[in-house]
Amino acid sequence: MEIKKLKSVLKSQTALLLVNAAVFGALLELTGSSHSYWWGFFYVGYASYVYARFLKSGTTRPVSLFVTFIVVSLMSALASENGAALGVVSLVSAALIFVFLGGQLFYFSNSKAALGIFYHSVIFGIAAYFSSIAPFNLWWGAIPSLFVVFYVSTRDFFRFETGGYDKRKKNYALAFAFVASQCIWIASLLPFGFLNAGSILLIFSIAINDLFLAHISGKFSKKVLFRNLAFFGTFVVLIFIAGSL
Repeated sequence: MEIKKLKSVLKSQTALLLVNAAVFGALLELTGSSHSYWWGFFYVGYASYVYARFLKSGTTRPVSLFVTFIVVSLMSALASENGAALGVVSLVSAALIFVFLGGQLFYFSNSKAALGIFYHSVIFGIAAYFSSIAPFNLWWGAIPSLFVVFYVSTRDFFRFETGGYDKRKKNYALAFAFVASQCIWIASLLPFGFLNAGSILLIFSIAINDLFLAHISGKFSKKVLFRNLAFFGTFVVLIFIAGSL
């Protein structure tokens, strides 16, 4: 009886998350298609409601990562040049909100994997967006701003993954933020498109953070190092080949 009741609660909570994700996607679609500040205010307001409703009382509150996602998704929607691109941005954003909330509230069996998917997707979104407007349309404070965004997002990621945040993790987050912000500038100069640039930073993020987490947990070894080097090298070569076609 208790198991059936638990399953019923989980189904209702999942349905609630799906409804919130659908509203997220719809508001983002309306904001991008109308380019109206009012719809943008509604979108940000709904994001604030979701934070207060689902995240404010949590033991770990990745506020910076959540805010970064809201800003990047909003900028991407407003920058979409056609309905198809806007539809993809809205759909992906809705899916990521569902994954993020489900992971944060421990509705999934592997909450850390869910937040990892969300975090790396945000990193990809940041890289793809800024690479699409670089290098000529970047303002003077873009790279310092990217450094701050990468740092606070990675800080939240480490807090959730490891259950704490100390000086060593802070140094890891700072190092990643510095390298990642420089990589966006370099990748934007290469002639293979913003999606490929975003993909390179995504692969780098997955590989380097896996090394960081292995080192923090005491599981770092030559096998882990070579595995991530092979992973990064293989996919970067494939991306360069695809970009040259």
